Amino acid sequence: MKFQVHPHFLLALGAALIATTVVAAANEVLVEGTVFTRGLSKTHYVKMAKISASRAEELAKKEVSGRIVSNKLESEDGFLVYAVELLEANGERQEILVDAGSGKILPGDQDSESSEKDDD
Repeated sequence: MKFQVHPHFLLALGAALIATTVVAAANEVLVEGTVFTRGLSKTHYVKMAKISASRAEELAKKEVSGRIVSNKLESEDGFLVYAVELLEANGERQEILVDAGSGKILPGDQDSESSEKDDD
């Protein structure tokens, strides 16, 4: 017994996959920085950064008041950024992305996280 797939089924399946990909991409905020990291080792990141970690923290604190929890130099969508996490007085954690080349605050996931666990 042979299994045959109707060509229209394959066409519909392909269209559904493309539509799903487009919707997922539309909901994602892409970062556009000034220092390109694609294909480079993380060991090069510090040398590539044009601003210091402390400067990134100063800039992030201008955006959100709070205590610095962490500051990581990392690649986001192929660009070098400082991901500065702050803890606000209300217990919310905010991550601010700072372009490691220009110091510009970049769009990112603006979801805040509560530092307290739910009692549910």
